[in-house]
Amino acid sequence: MLSFGFPPLSSPSARVLILGSLPGRLSLERGEYYANPQNSFWKIIAAWVPGLPAEYAGRVRVLVEPAHRALDVLAAATRSEVSMRT
Repeated sequence: MLSFGFPPLSSPSARVLILGSLPGRLSLERGEYYANPQNSFWKIIAAWVPGLPAEYAGRVRVLVEPAHRALDVLAAATRSEVSMRT
């Protein structure tokens, strides 16, 4: 099954690229990077970025705009049906 990632979240001033693989099922359903609460990504970022907002749009804004960071993942990849269930 062909799965597609998300467009990059970036700004022209980005200096740090955080590169992931392909979003998981829950992230794809929600249209959000690292949406699965079992994923530690946002917990790690919260330790690195004090005052990280709880809502997704705020997290992205704080991570990308003033902090010169960018998020990106694969554009597309083929996944087995088994990996899509987890």
